Amino acid sequence: MTVEETKHDLWLKRVQITIAILAGLATLILGIYNVKKNIFSNKEAEQAPPPVVQKSEGSPIKSALEETGAAWIKKLGTPKSQSGESTQK
Repeated sequence: MTVEETKHDLWLKRVQITIAILAGLATLILGIYNVKKNIFSNKEAEQAPPPVVQKSEGSPIKSALEETGAAWIKKLGTPKSQSGESTQK
């Protein structure tokens, strides 16, 4: 039993092929751009000094929590009551 392709099926195939070709071209263009950017990059940009990190006083754990801003980590350290709610607010 053979299934014949309708005009709609052929049209969909053409659309898919066109999209695939356009995506391939876009990928190729972006790849060439990135290679050129990496090969011909400015040497001064590679020798830039690293950013200065300000150290805060206090315990290293507290400063790490403040730097990352991880509120959920702070919540893990608070004691919980029997009902499961945090006792500190």
